[in-house]
Amino acid sequence: MTEVEVILYSFYFLTYKNVQQVNNILMIELRIKEIRLKRNMSQEELSKLSSVSASYISELESNSKIPSILTLCKLADALEVDVSELYIYKKK
Repeated sequence: MTEVEVILYSFYFLTYKNVQQVNNILMIELRIKEIRLKRNMSQEELSKLSSVSASYISELESNSKIPSILTLCKLADALEVDVSELYIYKKK
């Protein structure tokens, strides 16, 4: 999936009322944590590199918050991955 496709896919799904279901399907929080841990990076380190607060990263990783596309781009840049790598599609 290209970055443009991911962004269009995100916009499409974010138009629905139940955004939490979308996040559960894409499992973004698992990928952020997985990639961060693979890089031996703390939430505080990721926060400094991405300009996203450590508390917000914690909430993302615990599936308490839904990230904006801008936040996903910041995190992807800090983790040195393509934004599409933050998505895992889970079939129902």
